[in-house]
Amino acid sequence: MEQSALAELGLPIAVFLVMVVVGTSVGTADFRRLARAPRALVIGLLAQLVALPLLGFLLAFSLRSEPILAVGMVLLAAAPGGATSNVIVHWSDGDRALSVTMTLLASMVTWISMPLLLIWAVDVFGGVSAAQVELSFVDTVAQVAAITLLPVLAGMGIYRRYPSFVARWRKGGRIFSGVVLASIVIALLIENLQLVIDEGLHLAPALVALNGAALALGYTVSKLARLERRQAVTVALETGIQNAALAVTVALVTLDSAPLSVVPALYGLLMLITGPVFAMTMLRNVARTPVGEAT
Repeated sequence: MEQSALAELGLPIAVFLVMVVVGTSVGTADFRRLARAPRALVIGLLAQLVALPLLGFLLAFSLRSEPILAVGMVLLAAAPGGATSNVIVHWSDGDRALSVTMTLLASMVTWISMPLLLIWAVDVFGGVSAAQVELSFVDTVAQVAAITLLPVLAGMGIYRRYPSFVARWRKGGRIFSGVVLASIVIALLIENLQLVIDEGLHLAPALVALNGAALALGYTVSKLARLERRQAVTVALETGIQNAALAVTVALVTLDSAPLSVVPALYGLLMLITGPVFAMTMLRNVARTPVGEAT
């Protein structure tokens, strides 16, 4: 499977624009709040970087998955959250500052954790001809920063410069995020329809199990740590919505395995549906918090 123009160019551009909108809804007070009370951030990173990879291995073993699917599940579990999770958190009015911070910090650890986990998975399950897996720290962080940090900072700058304009169009910004997200789902489904038909039914049980278990893991751990609802849902989304584009790139470029890339590609389509449904269900009756105020 090769990355299409839509996935390689259109998706990053769309996400970049939405992340600018996300930035207009995040105030510096939100990040100061996280610095003063980092419990949610610590819980979220532990769920994403420690518990999720263990869950990936556990499911791969328990489902008796074929090697290529087993390695693919570990690859997904090892991937950090991406800009997609930030978009869904913004659209559902979750804790935006927590989401963006988790994505950036997790991505900075990925260059160490992902190669180690993949080497372990290849050694345990086989199915991929790779003696060594390497990721560039600079490339990984630059990729994530370009599509998350820079547009968020731009959006925050727009809010500081034109607060009244942003306040008038805040609801429109959330609608714009939802429309873009829905458009991406529809376009990717149409473009990959044959892939969904050929491999979807075969891989669906394992991918649904991983996605559902990851969302449940993030939310359960957060509630056990007594985080409030919006933060718990945010941690769940960061845990269950992975950077599928990075996983596809690693499968194609680093591991040179087109069959392996099918797993994160289909997972990427699935999470674009389950993520918004989960967020909408869990946050339906939760009061919204103005920009810059504590949650």
